Amino acid sequence: MPCLASVSPLPRRAAPPAPPAPDYRRMVEAVEDDAIFMLDAHDVILSWNRGAQRPKSYEAAEIIGQHCSVFYPDEVRGTAIRSAS
Repeated sequence: MPCLASVSPLPRRAAPPAPPAPDYRRMVEAVEDDAIFMLDAHDVILSWNRGAQRPKSYEAAEIIGQHCSVFYPDEVRGTAIRSAS
């Protein structure tokens, strides 16, 4: 079960995407009422704002670099990773 996102999936590419521009990053980090996070083509979390901390209870330093399957219960977690491969 792949992660669901409200944006189009990123195309698969060899090089990782460039980090967001500093102004964009500051704007996203300032938002506290909405959860905003970015996934790479392999569903790994690349960015995390304060708004995402509240419903998910993860600090940015804890969650960035993790696969989004951490949001699923243990009984379906392995299935999500295998089907995303």
